Amino acid sequence: MKYVALLLFLAFNSMTFSQETPPEEVQMDTFQEDIPSDPEFPGGTTAMMEFIAKNTRYPQSAMLNNEQGRVFVQFVVEKDGSITNAEIMRGVSEALDKEAMRVVQSMPNWIPGESNGKKVRTRQIIPISFRLD
Repeated sequence: MKYVALLLFLAFNSMTFSQETPPEEVQMDTFQEDIPSDPEFPGGTTAMMEFIAKNTRYPQSAMLNNEQGRVFVQFVVEKDGSITNAEIMRGVSEALDKEAMRVVQSMPNWIPGESNGKKVRTRQIIPISFRLD
């Protein structure tokens, strides 16, 4: 059930910002190829959730202090799919923030976003939830 809730949250709350300047006018006869595509974790959102779940280690200090919540990490997916410029947009605690950054920085290369057939740098924001059961 946790995975379903996380999947729905990620699907509806991920934000993408292209680094290219958007055209001033959008034509009604735009073809699908001209629409920018978002970057994607290899295997999609489900694979990303599995990667996060498998690779996240709840910090011992956070467990002792009963720290839990959602850390929002922003990063750039480069044209080659690598992750750069990761930073905490909204954190919970030093220990949980550090673990969220570690997990994001250990991700494999993504499939980069495209605009007009060219690969583009894009900014992503993903939430990583920490919850004690």
